[in-house]
Amino acid sequence: MIEDALRDFEFSTPKQREPEDTPVMEILNGLLNRKSENGSSGSTILRYRTITENFRKVLVDVFGTETLSVGRLRDPNIVDSILKGMRKNNKLPTQKREKTSTSLKNYLSFVAQAIEYWNGRSGVALPINTDPFRPKFGRDLVKPPETHAEVCSSEDLMKIETYQPLSIKKGGELERLTKNLFLFQFYSGGLRWIDAALLTTLNIDGKKLVFNHQKTKNKQVKLLNYEMALTLRDYHPEIFNAVHRNQRVGDQKMKLMDLTDVQHLVGQRAVFNMNLDELIQFSNLLRDRGYEKHPQFDSINNMIDNMRDGIAVKFFKELSKLERQFLFPVFRWDDFELEEISSHRFSEKSLGLIHRKRTNHNNCLSRIFSESDIQKCLGHKHLSTTHSYLQNRHPLTEHEQRLKEIQKQLGYR
Repeated sequence: MIEDALRDFEFSTPKQREPEDTPVMEILNGLLNRKSENGSSGSTILRYRTITENFRKVLVDVFGTETLSVGRLRDPNIVDSILKGMRKNNKLPTQKREKTSTSLKNYLSFVAQAIEYWNGRSGVALPINTDPFRPKFGRDLVKPPETHAEVCSSEDLMKIETYQPLSIKKGGELERLTKNLFLFQFYSGGLRWIDAALLTTLNIDGKKLVFNHQKTKNKQVKLLNYEMALTLRDYHPEIFNAVHRNQRVGDQKMKLMDLTDVQHLVGQRAVFNMNLDELIQFSNLLRDRGYEKHPQFDSINNMIDNMRDGIAVKFFKELSKLERQFLFPVFRWDDFELEEISSHRFSEKSLGLIHRKRTNHNNCLSRIFSESDIQKCLGHKHLSTTHSYLQNRHPLTEHEQRLKEIQKQLGYR
């Protein structure tokens, strides 16, 4: 009876698990949960979840189990087998292609971070070595070649601006939206797609856009201009046309020299009553008659630029008076919860929607470039939302601006 009672006691009282018996997957999931609780963005959590799932598949493929204990990572052969499995690109069914050096480094870094956290809290006398999961470029990994992204020429941009969808019924509205959003990204100084797509009328602040950068959460300020207004006229035609038609030279602050020069050509009263279209027509008339090199011709162009700036400011001011809405109809207001829009912290469902919208945008952008014969001259097989961003980064690097200055201007910092 005593032996039976002792056996029952041992069965009902499980032995305390040694720290090194902790499954590695439990450690990775623990780090994933902590990052989620600490307020990491939804996209960051999805990335870490992808890495965790990739690690689990490697364990199953290599060892036939996902319950490998952390203590077994002391065996160099075990670690080497894991590293070989992690090198494979699991997105391809053939499993022949390997991850890029940068991608592999990021994957392994998350694993190392999880183990290092466990080392500091497990109480083991000898911590698990994480050096194999902290590879170095040039030593353990092939250093990625430094290449400059190819960008569009001014002629290419003009082709995009004049591009018209072949058919409105067959996806034409999406193509028009994609084109307008791409140009808005470019003319705003390289806005990222997600930042441009989530802009609302509340982000308009006088002559500028003010918003929090989705990636860094830092405050960003972009000055408004006429080209940005043009990309939005399809969605607010009545406001744009009214402002464009009614804005007069007399409504603008002009340089006295420019105003005096133009008055000599058309008279004071006529100048003050001109709108932008009339001013451009007059400029074209002078050009046709050979006055392009006339000293007063530059004053007309300066006046046209001032008029465009004034129209942009007035147009965005009128937009800011509208009921809160997205500037571009990429999303509907009821696609998200109100707190998601305010905080830009999205649920998995919302992140899935954002991903699908971005994919549709990229696919449509490639069609536009292909139909405009731009893809052929650039040699691009695929173009994405980052292209307008690269358009603005390229001239900055050519003029040898410092890295931190470029990052600040384009929203990295």
